Amino acid sequence: MTLFGWMLFWDPTYMLIMGITMIPALWASYRVKSTFARYAKVGIGSGMSGAEAAAQVLRSANIRGVTIEPHQGFLSDHYDPRAKALRLSPKVYAGRTVAAVAVAAHEAGHAIQDDVGTRRCASARRSFPSRPSATGSGSCLS
Repeated sequence: MTLFGWMLFWDPTYMLIMGITMIPALWASYRVKSTFARYAKVGIGSGMSGAEAAAQVLRSANIRGVTIEPHQGFLSDHYDPRAKALRLSPKVYAGRTVAAVAVAAHEAGHAIQDDVGTRRCASARRSFPSRPSATGSGSCLS
């Protein structure tokens, strides 16, 4: 059988390589989900929600202009540097557990990294204004 001129067949080497590389990925996913589930049962002493914790982390780092908003999904939390938005899943946004606060603080850390990186790149552009990015890697001095 062919598809677009390519022979379709079962390649045991491909399956072996895919199996070997998938095992660590599946193990990591399992560990993250099980750890979140375990600590989602433990209340946070301060009574803070994940959104409140993220806001506190951003305030303590003097980060302004980052919005914190709910986002659908399970463990779909992320920081969007283009929109300057911290998007937290419902269990993290409203959760008052150790897991919710930890995930929210982790994501707020990405906003801090973005702010520090942006300031570092702006400083580098002032120091080396004519040096273009040769690799396109996103590094300000690459």
